[in-house]
Amino acid sequence: MARIYNIREGLGRADDTVPIRCMKDPIQSGVAKGSVVTQKDLDILLDDYYKTRGWDKEGIPTKEKLKELGLSSYNKYVDKMRKKSESSKED
Repeated sequence: MARIYNIREGLGRADDTVPIRCMKDPIQSGVAKGSVVTQKDLDILLDDYYKTRGWDKEGIPTKEKLKELGLSSYNKYVDKMRKKSESSKED
């Protein structure tokens, strides 16, 4: 429900990020010392997370997932974002 609410409010993949510090400042100690999260790393993580949740590549729950959860009535909210996402791919 939280994802559907966020989609309705216009939030999407671009808003799913980590704090900028994680992408700029290397970790100071421990086994990950010197590591940062790159945009490529984040994209891989998001793709995997979305797939696991039953969402498309843009983080929008699929119609099948909404049906599985008994939330088909909320398709009207995510359909708007799907259409917007599809039209931006065509540009």
